[in-house]
Amino acid sequence: MLPEDTRPLVYRLYLPPCFDPRRAARYPTLYLMHGLAQSESEWIDLGIAATADALIAQGSIPAMLIVMPGERTGYDMLVALTDTLLPHLERSLPSGGRPELRAIGGLSHGGGWALRIGFQHPELFGAIGLHSPAVISPDLYLLPTWATEMPSESIPRLWIDIGSEDTLLPGALELRARLDKLHWPYTWVQNPGEHTATYWSGHLAEYLDWYAQAWPSRGLEG
Repeated sequence: MLPEDTRPLVYRLYLPPCFDPRRAARYPTLYLMHGLAQSESEWIDLGIAATADALIAQGSIPAMLIVMPGERTGYDMLVALTDTLLPHLERSLPSGGRPELRAIGGLSHGGGWALRIGFQHPELFGAIGLHSPAVISPDLYLLPTWATEMPSESIPRLWIDIGSEDTLLPGALELRARLDKLHWPYTWVQNPGEHTATYWSGHLAEYLDWYAQAWPSRGLEG
């Protein structure tokens, strides 16, 4: 967010059904960025809350918090999230606290933000998810610099998925080629589908399962 910008930073917050604000252990926390010309409600509209409720009830994933910031014209989402939103939430809720209990992801344009924020702040996020990503210019060319500057012990897990009929597939393949050139570890999933809500909503359980793979069932003591 620009320093002189006084507009509120809006976000949606998912709390698991068993949420206890007094619990000593911190909840794993997932930050999800929305697509271009969308809002902080996009992930909710796709069904992320209902999917998380079901998976938590089944014991498939641990109870988690999901934070969905809203981007506004003029916001630098990297600064808004890392300097304002994340510290605010971790002061007021038993959330995150360590990179291994935080993940960031996004779809389309939001995937571009997740890549930029996650690669520049590996000390904050242990996992980065890119869902049908639209890489923000000039980040594709900055990847080698970010990779070189990243401590080897801080490399986040990285996931990329996209539909075979997605118009952004060429860009995702270029991103994949850049990562291969850097010998960067990642998970690549190419599914049938287009750049649509139907595609993303159909893979929500898969996304949450991946984010939660490295999270302990009870979080970590604060």
